[in-house]
Parts: sequence; C-alpha cells; structure tokens
Amino acid sequence: MQRCLAKAISLHGIGLYIYAGEDLPIGNQDAVTDNPLRLIAEEVMDQIKSGHIKSAHERCEGLNQKDKLGVWFLLNGRTKLALKKYLEA
Repeated sequence: MQRCLAKAISLHGIGLYIYAGEDLPIGNQDAVTDNPLRLIAEEVMDQIKSGHIKSAHERCEGLNQKDKLGVWFLLNGRTKLALKKYLEA
C-alpha cells in the first residue's frame, strides 16, 4: 500500500520541489518578492555567498524571535549549515 501511495504521489508531481533541492514550493512570485522576511533571507544568503558570515549572523540577530523563525524557514540548506557552523565555532 505504501508503494502504491508513493507511486501515485510521484505520478502527479507532488513533492517534486523537494527532489529538486528546494525548501518550499514557490507559489505566487509577487507575494514572495513583497514579503519583507523574504528580502532579509535573500540578503543573508547573499552575504553568506560573499563570505560575510558574521554580518549575516548579525543581520539575523537584530530580528525578534518570530521574524527569526520566519527567515530561517526561507533560507536554503547551505545558508543554514553555514550559520550553524558559525554558531558552533
């Protein structure tokens, strides 16, 4: 039964974004770009790509707990890993 369920899900493409390496599916692109937390998450990801991990961490520290959680869910896996390693060091 589980194999049948997995096959039915795969035939309809449900969860394909997970296989593609994305964290969340992108619905309405305008809603994504208008979200201020999304803009902060993109800024943090750009800082990590540039090698400025400390400034990326400081950008997140200025947020309240609810916003930190929202930004965390919008970050990609590489950025999350870099921030975790920075905090452990």
